[in-house]
Amino acid sequence: MRVLVTRAWEDARRTADALAGRGHEAVVAPMSEIRQFETAEPDLANVQAILATSSNGVRAFASRCTRRDIRMLTVGESTAATARSAGFANVSSADGDSAALAAMIRRALNPAAGALLHVTGRGRGAGLRRELADAGFECRIWELYDVMPDGAFPDRVIEAFRRDAIDAILVLSPESGRILAGALRAGGVASKCERVIACCISESAAEKIQDIEFGSIRIAERPTLDAVLAILDCGPDNASLKAG
Repeated sequence: MRVLVTRAWEDARRTADALAGRGHEAVVAPMSEIRQFETAEPDLANVQAILATSSNGVRAFASRCTRRDIRMLTVGESTAATARSAGFANVSSADGDSAALAAMIRRALNPAAGALLHVTGRGRGAGLRRELADAGFECRIWELYDVMPDGAFPDRVIEAFRRDAIDAILVLSPESGRILAGALRAGGVASKCERVIACCISESAAEKIQDIEFGSIRIAERPTLDAVLAILDCGPDNASLKAG
């Protein structure tokens, strides 16, 4: 299958490799750019662990911090793999979403042992901080990057839609779903999605594309990239997975 990947370049390349490993062809067209902020190295005194809810957060933190011994807890295995590749030695994955990460923290950590530092993007992390505060944890948010959206498809992608050369699209966050729906309308190809499978990471991501007439909208059983890629293996005609 020819699968449209709209993630920022670093993650798009990894996703393309994962798709190739499953026998699919990636059509890479990033619709956002990650811009890291210039910041000093953090003071990790009294910090017992780093929380990472995206690979972008890990990469930004790794570029600002020389320590690799501090414990890192990640939302999923993809983010954990990025952390290990960056040299962090003590990494644990919740293998789920932010709720799963919060649950793992409550089980594994003691609020009295020190603060938690959530490395994340601009305007993110407030929900996780509130949930952890309710459990007695001090959770500090360190904004290290911003996601700059690009709401237009390149001409080659518009042409691919017109030629019915896109079989599936990955929708890996509510924000990417919102940007995707806008780009389909702006490019005049929303009507060319009638045979396209939209593979979504969550119900909230799927909600952002509900008004586009996709051939089917499939929602992963778990909010992980592997689970999203797995629903491609159901084949092109499994309409029973359509969200409604």
